[in-house]
Amino acid sequence: MAQTTLILGQFLIASAEQMPLPNAGVAVSNAHIVSTGPNEDLLRQYPGAAVVDKRDCALAPGFVNSHHHMYGVLAHGIPLQRAPTGFW
Repeated sequence: MAQTTLILGQFLIASAEQMPLPNAGVAVSNAHIVSTGPNEDLLRQYPGAAVVDKRDCALAPGFVNSHHHMYGVLAHGIPLQRAPTGFW
């Protein structure tokens, strides 16, 4: 059986449709989120779990952009004299 890890957060942003849940986190096992909820409930539900204390952070699991162009991140905010006419 895989070890469960709890990541405790100050806020949990579970979806764009829901308000952030304060004092909440996630339980992770085998690289999958197996549960979400208030930190106290997770600690009670998984008493032997490893704990990563990120209660000074907002957690946003699952918001992953798997298609990304690093030049766009690095160039963000750099002013241009004129708009580019083509990608190349």
